[in-house]
Amino acid sequence: MARADVDLLKERSALFYQAALDDHRAGRTDFILLHCEQALQLGVKYLIAKKYGYFPKTHDLFSLLEMLKDSDPRLYSEFKEKAELVDLMEDAYVGARYLPRHYSEESARKVLSATKGLLTAMGGIEANDHR
Repeated sequence: MARADVDLLKERSALFYQAALDDHRAGRTDFILLHCEQALQLGVKYLIAKKYGYFPKTHDLFSLLEMLKDSDPRLYSEFKEKAELVDLMEDAYVGARYLPRHYSEESARKVLSATKGLLTAMGGIEANDHR
């Protein structure tokens, strides 16, 4: 992958996180989860592409993280600690777009907080609450 393509993953990760913050301000709880999942998915793909020059075409965060498990066990551990919230985000990847699913404000707040922490743990991925 070209360096510009790898960097685009990082930029889009940050944009999806900003979209989740916008969703929070607008009260769109279902989309907070979807956009947080996308931010994390692209952030992990960025780290993989930076290390290996490519990323697998899967959407499963834990499958993607397996590729970084040995090189960044701390990050892998942080995701595992938040597995319940990551599972909820993965559910929203499909549910918020296609199914009549609704997520609570409390779940959305927890997911937003977890996403900020995980993006920060990835290092170099902007997780800024202020625009």
